[in-house]
Amino acid sequence: MLEEINMIDSPTFSALYPFVIGYAISVIAAHFLVRWTLNPLWQSLGDPREPNWFLPSLNQGLIERFLYTLSWQLGQPAFIGIWVALKVASQWKKWSENPSYNIFLVGTGLSVLYGVLGAKEIFWIEQSSWKSIYIPLVVVAGNLLLISYNRKKVGGLTSRSG
Repeated sequence: MLEEINMIDSPTFSALYPFVIGYAISVIAAHFLVRWTLNPLWQSLGDPREPNWFLPSLNQGLIERFLYTLSWQLGQPAFIGIWVALKVASQWKKWSENPSYNIFLVGTGLSVLYGVLGAKEIFWIEQSSWKSIYIPLVVVAGNLLLISYNRKKVGGLTSRSG
């Protein structure tokens, strides 16, 4: 009876496993990594965001990374470029002379990176490739170094100004 309940060996689990891992990387893990990367940058500008920025920004980031992963999987990577172009064009006047534009670019770049990484992760797991382990580890390690660097730089800014 236990063999019948064992989902890990089921064909359904085997088919879904790569997708669960790929989308978890691109949507969930990336949410925290992008947020931790951007928060020190926003602090360096005195955090000029609107008071209720978090929920819309959270939803947008989750949806964008999901769409980036899906479009890459469907063989439509041009969607990513079109989406980013629309995003930039819609905010061009606001961002063009604002230092927070660079933070927007960093966040968008990381979201595209993690969206594509999630799609590639699905492919690599299905192919049983070593890349399914090493490339995500390298990307996350690089992102963690960037987070550490940002925190040190912002900490230095706030301690000098105080």
